[in-house]
Amino acid sequence: MVHHPVVISLLLPLIIGIYSRSTSIASAFTTIPKSITVTRRPLLVSSPLNAVVTSSSSVQHELSPSVLATLSTRGYVIVPNFLSQSLVNELRQDIIALRSSGAFKQAKIGQDSTNTLNTDIRIAETCFLGRGRNELTSITSAGGNNSIRDRSGGLYDILDNLRASLDTINNNGKLDPNLTELLYAYYPLGGYYRRHRDAIPNSASVLRKYSLLLYLNDETYDPTVDGGQLRMHLDGGGDECPPGVPPNYIDVNPIGGTLVLFKSELIPHEVLNTNSERYALVGWFNRSVLVTDIGRLGDATGGGGGDDSIVRMGLLAVSMAMVTYGVANIMGSS
Repeated sequence: MVHHPVVISLLLPLIIGIYSRSTSIASAFTTIPKSITVTRRPLLVSSPLNAVVTSSSSVQHELSPSVLATLSTRGYVIVPNFLSQSLVNELRQDIIALRSSGAFKQAKIGQDSTNTLNTDIRIAETCFLGRGRNELTSITSAGGNNSIRDRSGGLYDILDNLRASLDTINNNGKLDPNLTELLYAYYPLGGYYRRHRDAIPNSASVLRKYSLLLYLNDETYDPTVDGGQLRMHLDGGGDECPPGVPPNYIDVNPIGGTLVLFKSELIPHEVLNTNSERYALVGWFNRSVLVTDIGRLGDATGGGGGDDSIVRMGLLAVSMAMVTYGVANIMGSS
C-alpha cells in the first residue's frame, strides 16, 4: 500500500473527529446510598485454578493495586459489590423505562454495514447511551431518566475513575475518554449470545482495550435457576476453541453490582441461555486512533496501492466513524 502523508494528515483528524462524536461515553449517575447489600450467591459456577475473583462485602468504586495487577497479568478480573444495590436498582429501572418507550433495538451481529440479525447466534436487545455527558437529550426524549445518570459522584464519575485506573497499566498510551463506548443490554427469557470476541483483528474494533460489564439484576435473580452466566473462555482461541485443545472456561454469575473487566482482544466469551430477564451495562475503553491504524487496516482491505489505496483509506475513515453503531450496538452486549 502506498502511504500518502498529506492524505493521512487530512484523514486522521476526520477519523478522530467523527469517531469521537459518535462514540463518547454515555453518562449515568445516582447518589451512593449509605446502606449496602451484600451478595449472598457465589459469583463463579465453575472455577479453574487460574480464576480470579476479588473478595469484598462492601461497595467499591475504585480498583485496588492488586486488582489492577491481576487484570494486567491474567487478562481479566471480577469485582463483586462494585455498585451499590440502590444504584443497580435505579439503572435497571432506567432500562425498563427505555424499553417501554421503544429505545431498545434487537441486537445484531457483524460489523459496520454488514451487520445482520442472526438469532442462532444472538437473542438480545441493546440501547446505546448517547454521545457523552453533555449530549444525553436523545435518551431523555426516548424516555430515559437522566437524573439518575447525570449526577456528580454517580456512574459517569465511577467510569472515569475506572478509566484513569486502567491508564496506569496500559502500556500503549492513555485510553481515549472520547472513544469510550457504553450501552444497556437486555436479555429476554430465552436470550443468549454465542462465543465471540470484542476486538476483531483488521477492524476498527481493535481500538478496544478493555471490556466492561456491570450487572444490574435484582436481588431475587438466582443464576442456578435463571441462567444467563457469562462464560469466559481461557483456551487461547478466538471465536472457536482451538482444535485439540480441551475446553477451559469460567462461568460468572450475573449478580447485581458485580463488575467484570477483561482485555478485549484476549478473552472470547458468551452469554449462556437465560431463563429470566437479564440486565447489564456494557462498555469498552478504547485507545486513540493512530496513523499506523490507517495503513494496517487499509492494507487489510486488499488491493495494490496507489489511488486505490487512497480510496480504501477514505472508506476506512467512514468505517471507523461507524464503530459505535456498527460494533457497539451490533457486537457488543455481553
